[in-house]
Amino acid sequence: MKQLMGLLIVLMMFGCTKRDEHITKADETASQVSTPKEIPVTSRSDEAIDAYRKGRELSEHAHRAEAIKELEKAVELDPGFAQALALLGSMKIAQTKNHHGHCLSH
Repeated sequence: MKQLMGLLIVLMMFGCTKRDEHITKADETASQVSTPKEIPVTSRSDEAIDAYRKGRELSEHAHRAEAIKELEKAVELDPGFAQALALLGSMKIAQTKNHHGHCLSH
């Protein structure tokens, strides 16, 4: 009986040690993975990319009207420019929400 208890204790310690080592290795791996500083911007038009970047910069500095104009220009230059369409859409929703003082669904 004592041997069985001793064996169980050793197995429990071994199991816990392996699990802790696995977590530590996973944490180390996660800390080694670097995230990009900026998401790559892709468009068929260099001019559209420039307009998008300018619009994004303006939006980050609360120049909403100017940002929307630049983003509209980017979409005009490349109608399939997903990043510009997404930012433009979110800015127009925010503009409408602020203008009416509530969300569109109310």
